[in-house]
Amino acid sequence: MTLRDGNGTCRASTPIYLRNIFKRSHMAAKKPKKHEIAQQFFSQHCSNSCLRVLEVGGTELTDHIVREIIGDCELLKLNIQSSSLGKGPDCIVGDGTKMPLKDDSIDAILCFDVIEHIVEPDYLITEAHRVLKKGGFLMITTANLATIYNRILLFLGYSPLTYSPAGYRVGLPFPPVKWDLGHKSVFTYKGLRDLLSVYQFETVKSAGFCYYEPFYTEHERREVGFFRLRMAIDKILPKEMREGMIFLSKKT
Repeated sequence: MTLRDGNGTCRASTPIYLRNIFKRSHMAAKKPKKHEIAQQFFSQHCSNSCLRVLEVGGTELTDHIVREIIGDCELLKLNIQSSSLGKGPDCIVGDGTKMPLKDDSIDAILCFDVIEHIVEPDYLITEAHRVLKKGGFLMITTANLATIYNRILLFLGYSPLTYSPAGYRVGLPFPPVKWDLGHKSVFTYKGLRDLLSVYQFETVKSAGFCYYEPFYTEHERREVGFFRLRMAIDKILPKEMREGMIFLSKKT
């Protein structure tokens, strides 16, 4: 289900199968590859200077993974859906495009798979710039519009898989299906890098990753040949063509 607030901000609630995966992951040592990369980036560039970290779109389900990424830093979670946050002084109900925080009050912002759900992502980035301290870090993960699969589909006249402008998946090589990913703002690698630059963020590091990987397939117990093939293809692609992308940028 996709929720939309009065300002046009779009949010997709966590699907049941993902909730089950992250619940089971409490008992496992593994975490998604994007979070492994995020932890590497954070430890290399942010850990010495970041004391207060905000996760936009934070949830109770992924709290343990995010805390592992940031170590001993203070974590605040911001989410427009109070039911996803849990309870506690670190939980803030609010919109990422209108953050209820003071200027220059946060050392780093984490934004895992949120920006694609926002109709006007410029507001998210400008708000991040406002609340971050000088030299603060913004980390974003999101789906890649220019993934190899989307390039092939577009060449053949079909719609990209990672973009869902309507409540049905249409324009693909199979009949329409009622399924809205909530992906309203999907970028290419160069597109997101340039947008961050426009709003005075310097890209410090970036990488690509595959959304289907052992973390998900093992916890769902549905590792099949198609996923193995997808992971194998993704490993040999340049980051500009991989399924997902992660950016660590610095406020200038």
